[in-house]
Parts: sequence; C-alpha cells; structure tokens
Amino acid sequence: MGKSTTDFVFVFGKHQNLINDACQTLALDRIDFDQSGLPRGMSFSQSIRTKAWGHHMETEHPNIQLVKRLDITDLASSQDLFAKDFVWHYFNPNLPEIAGDYVGLDGLRSFFQIIGGKTGGTFRVEPVSITAVGDELVVVHVRDWLTFQGQSIALDVVVVWRINGGRFVEAWDIVPVQSREVTDAGH
Repeated sequence: MGKSTTDFVFVFGKHQNLINDACQTLALDRIDFDQSGLPRGMSFSQSIRTKAWGHHMETEHPNIQLVKRLDITDLASSQDLFAKDFVWHYFNPNLPEIAGDYVGLDGLRSFFQIIGGKTGGTFRVEPVSITAVGDELVVVHVRDWLTFQGQSIALDVVVVWRINGGRFVEAWDIVPVQSREVTDAGH
C-alpha cells in the first residue's frame, strides 16, 4: 500500500529545513510553509513547478529560440532559418482554393502573399504560447486577426514546426473549422 496524503505531508513537513537549505543552495527563493507543512499559498505541485523546475527552465530550448527569431513579415531576413526543401502544409475548409503544400522559402512567401490578398492586408499574428516537444517539434499557439468577406475574425491556430539541424524543415498550419467574429479586429 502506498503512502497517504497525510503521510506525505508529514514527511514533507518534517524536512522543511532540509528543503529550504537545498533551495538556497540552488539559489532558489525560500519556501515558506503553513502549519500543515505545505508551502504557503500554493499546492504542492504548484510549488515544485515554480520553485524547482522553474529554476532549471531559465535556458530556453534551442528550437524555441529558433522560432522566436522568425519574422514572418520579413522572410528574407529569416532565410538562414529554413532548409532549402522546407514545406508549409496548409488546409482550411473555409479556403480550399489555397490548401496545399508550399515548398521552400518562396513557397512560404507566396502563401503569406495570398493570405494578405484575401484579407485586404489585415492579416496579423499574435503569439499566445510556445512549447518544445522533444528535440524535433515545436508547437506554437497563435491568434490570427483578419478581416475576411467583411467580417473581423479572430482565429486560434496551432502551427507545428519540425526542426532538424537547426533549421525549419516542415510546418503544419492547423486552422479550426469554426472561427469567431469580433467587433474590433484590433482587439
């Protein structure tokens, strides 16, 4: 039989000073404990994520750094980030005429020119979150803002980047079937 939560709190509380000493050795903030032996003001899992793992996450994954260097408004300045045979996969049931694979940096540039034309130049991307998955994939959640067919629209989109040798080799632009109309495309 495993330990109960009460047993765990007792063991955890019993070692408060040891844990604080370890945190100070790692240059972490001191953890303050409440009377029950848990870190004050947060659950055990929140405390561990914040105090321990957060400290080790100061260095970003190199693939996240690569994505952050990308400027889709100036692809020429980002050309060194792409493999020559890079492929952008795009499917959107609301825009079937532009669905397909766009190859190379010229293909990606063409894709964004088409999107810009269809939205009257209103298309813009707002990053929401970014997560490295292993050593090859990065998942980016963005909010696309645009005007299309007279409607101001916000789309939550996911782009999955595949990276090899420090370069983008492939990306999947995953657009939801449903979008939401907004009254102000500028937020």
